[in-house]
Amino acid sequence: MSLMKRRVCAYRHLDAGCSRCGGSGLVEGTHLTTQDGPWPLGALEQGARLPVFPGGERVLEAIAHERIWLDPIDCPSVVKPIEVPEGALGNARAVLLQADTRILFHDEAMIETLGNAWLTLRAGDLEGFRGIGQVEPPRQARLYRLQFEDVEFVTVEDAFQVLVVPSFITLDKAVGWSGLRRWFGSQEVAHLGPEQADAYLAVLENDLGGVGAAWPRERTMFRPGPRSGGEMRRETLA
Repeated sequence: MSLMKRRVCAYRHLDAGCSRCGGSGLVEGTHLTTQDGPWPLGALEQGARLPVFPGGERVLEAIAHERIWLDPIDCPSVVKPIEVPEGALGNARAVLLQADTRILFHDEAMIETLGNAWLTLRAGDLEGFRGIGQVEPPRQARLYRLQFEDVEFVTVEDAFQVLVVPSFITLDKAVGWSGLRRWFGSQEVAHLGPEQADAYLAVLENDLGGVGAAWPRERTMFRPGPRSGGEMRRETLA
């Protein structure tokens, strides 16, 4: 009787292990809004100018990529991507996001609760909302890491904005846990934790009336206005 050797992804042998495949970045196939319109990640180059929240543009200082999910067998759930189906958040095509990617929402009704109308949720915390959920990783997909001078929100698929964190800033420092707030220009953004996200999505789902309802683009799509490059940012704990 011959024994078959069990296949194991090459990344499992590295010190970082599977966590490498769950790192911060944007998965290939995604289109970002630039000053010249939507561009696929693979076509972006250093020096490109991208509109950012709450206004103005930022120069892309660097962009790098690496292959992840080299041999996606038995991948732990924490590194599997989250799929945002076509139309779920106003996007014209399905999008894959890393679970820790933060998506920006706008909701005037949250001013009474949070003190402002801008909030972010992890893509992983949207699982089960409007068909959004975890999927099996595409084999050997590229993960792109964009670098600006600071943390920025960029527009994905002309539908919603996601947080991009430079490599020299950890995601925890940029976002933190439930209650951490950060200023982007003149706008303060609250970053919701898992329990807050669940409560907010339950209310939002009830307001929208189910998965089949059209997504209100004003919840996630913002037309940028002017913003200077030197405005102060600060972090406070609520």
